[in-house]
Amino acid sequence: CDPTRVSILQIVLSTDGVTLLQIAHSIGVSVTTVGHHLKRLEKAGLVGDVGGGSAATYISRGMTVGGSFGTFAPRARRAERRG
Repeated sequence: CDPTRVSILQIVLSTDGVTLLQIAHSIGVSVTTVGHHLKRLEKAGLVGDVGGGSAATYISRGMTVGGSFGTFAPRARRAERRG
């Protein structure tokens, strides 16, 4: 798994909703990079957006952190192979 994508997923899972800009500031990468990874995570069904556009808030798709990376690692790996 890409470490940036994992960090983004962890942030989304640990909040009730977060914007692309908030994620970018939190992990110190560009908005473009975050957008790229969020699209991959959306395609894998791991996250979704509410509101759309530049003000979209990203939320998890029925997942919780669950205290370990293992709770979402298998799905993330499958998505990584596809994309």
